[in-house]
Amino acid sequence: MYCKSKKKMIKVDIYHSMVLLVTKMSELKYIVKHNKDSITSSEAIDLIEVWDNSIGFVYHLDNGRMLMCLKDTSIGIVCHESVHLAHFIMNDVNIPISLDNTEVEAYLVEMIFDQVVKLL
Repeated sequence: MYCKSKKKMIKVDIYHSMVLLVTKMSELKYIVKHNKDSITSSEAIDLIEVWDNSIGFVYHLDNGRMLMCLKDTSIGIVCHESVHLAHFIMNDVNIPISLDNTEVEAYLVEMIFDQVVKLL
């Protein structure tokens, strides 16, 4: 995935996932414009529409690549979106989201949250 800054990348190496942190509409438009090989025009429209109508969201592209988009970077929203991102990653690697895997989920949320906070 092509982006302006590698400094906004969240890597979850253990699960081979790459996440790009987006905090501005201009960043999202740049990503859409420069990743036409992996973001379809309908996905681009969806991304802009969701950005306009939410304060934060996670968007799954392909092959373990995702966007974490945060218009509001308050601790609660970062935590909330970190849980969503953890679920996407767990789903990608076929780890069931269940009571048997709460420790895996908790460590993954912590890892994501810590990286996002450092990038903000």
